Amino acid sequence: MGVRFTEDLFVNTSGSTERTLKGRVVPAMMLYWYAEDLVSPSVEFTGQAFVGTNIGVKSPTVVGDTIHVSCEVIEPRPESKGQRGLVRTRNEIINQRNEVVVIYTPLRLVAMSPPPGNSHTDLSSKQHAHAALVVPPLLLGNAMSQ
Repeated sequence: MGVRFTEDLFVNTSGSTERTLKGRVVPAMMLYWYAEDLVSPSVEFTGQAFVGTNIGVKSPTVVGDTIHVSCEVIEPRPESKGQRGLVRTRNEIINQRNEVVVIYTPLRLVAMSPPPGNSHTDLSSKQHAHAALVVPPLLLGNAMSQ
């Protein structure tokens, strides 16, 4: 079962001239979903649990925008035994105009043992990960037909 965004703002392509926001606006939670998919390879093999996040929407995103995610470790908290720790990152979703459209700060429980192929896991360094994605109309366009 998929998530459907059926609010008129997201699926109605007619009458957009009367709206304050121009274009087919993408739901912020869908952007979050895309962003997490782009970021997930960076926590593969180490992520153990998602604890929570705060999300702030700064600007609208429309279908056809290209987004990428910039991640920075802002709060590393290794546990006393050193086998795992909590890591909070600041993730910025940025569009093709270099505008930050969403900021979210997930907190994850991660394994402190090194992932396969790496010699160590360093929670204290500031790390950045970038990946890009063009927001497709397909998922929004099919929301009403399901």
